[in-house]
Amino acid sequence: MSAELLKEEAAKVKRAIIYVGPEDAPHFDLFRRMSNDEEIRKLYVFFHCFDWPNVTLGENLGIKVPAIMMAKNYDTPLVAFKGLWKLAELEEWANKYIRSTVINFDSDIVDPLFKRIKQGIILFSNDTDEPYINAFRAAAEERSNHLIFIMSRTDDEIPIQQRLAHFVGLENKPGPFLRIIYMKAEDYMDRFEPAVPSVVDITSEQIVDFVD
Repeated sequence: MSAELLKEEAAKVKRAIIYVGPEDAPHFDLFRRMSNDEEIRKLYVFFHCFDWPNVTLGENLGIKVPAIMMAKNYDTPLVAFKGLWKLAELEEWANKYIRSTVINFDSDIVDPLFKRIKQGIILFSNDTDEPYINAFRAAAEERSNHLIFIMSRTDDEIPIQQRLAHFVGLENKPGPFLRIIYMKAEDYMDRFEPAVPSVVDITSEQIVDFVD
């Protein structure tokens, strides 16, 4: 598709992987093979742009054709793939950068969290603006490459988040609570709590230590 159409279409989806370049390049074959992966297709919409010199998506990254990029409309707007042109590396890159720094738990993250990533740190809170939330976000800036950072409520305001709280044993409890989870099986997880008197007073340094 053209660059102008790409800008319109990419803005309509949460996540997109974009190949920029000709179809006769070997890079396009890797892009096509990745787009045929059913698990990856659950996470991204795939676009092919053939006139990159005319397109601007976010900041100018100095992209040289051919290239593969990721566009996300909820976080860092554009991420370029800079690894080796191998399918395994592309798929690892796609899984790594699905995450924003902190994600609100919703239906889009269920399969990636429980079936692919299988581990994460979750702040359960019904608050919106408290110092411990800022501490969680600050820790995510330092360690989101280690674990996926997720926020979720425990009450019934958002049903899917209440189901997560029930799964972890925290449904309708006021919180806040902080848990690292590791999926051992489809219906079983290990859960770990930070060694602090209260999550209300937790600092970003303590969260980083907890992740480490």
